[in-house]
Amino acid sequence: KRKARSGALPAYRPPQLATLVDSVPAGNGWLHEIKFDGYRALVAAAGQKVAVYTRNGKDWTDKFAPLVAQFQALNLPPCLIDGEIVAYGSDGNPDFSSLQNVLKRGHGSQTDKDALSFHAFDLLELDGEELAGLTNIERKERLEALLATAPPPIHLADHVIGAGEKLL
Repeated sequence: KRKARSGALPAYRPPQLATLVDSVPAGNGWLHEIKFDGYRALVAAAGQKVAVYTRNGKDWTDKFAPLVAQFQALNLPPCLIDGEIVAYGSDGNPDFSSLQNVLKRGHGSQTDKDALSFHAFDLLELDGEELAGLTNIERKERLEALLATAPPPIHLADHVIGAGEKLL
């Protein structure tokens, strides 16, 4: 178990959004990520303090209380993680309508039975250090080290370097 952590929660900042393009970028200079059918979210954590923000900056911490408890159990240093909250349908695949049904119940009504997962794909800040100046792969490596012991429902989102045409 990690020693007790403290520090201020990193502040919300608008996440980088995808840009619609007409074709898949080719070559090994591109990193491709899986798009889950979920809800984009930023998780700010510092030990037992955890907040969940929508991509527009709304505080939805109480909407995702079971995930918040999972992050609290990790006792993370001050960090800001970009990712996606996913619910699964009866077929075991990500299902946005299942997630909408959970959210429609309102703040504080979610339970462990809702089986929401968080798929982390970027680390924006760690221990007060802004990481935007690092390459995406460097941030992903730090994210992987940070969440190395995280059990489900917290996951590292996979990526593929190059081969965008095949991935599509």
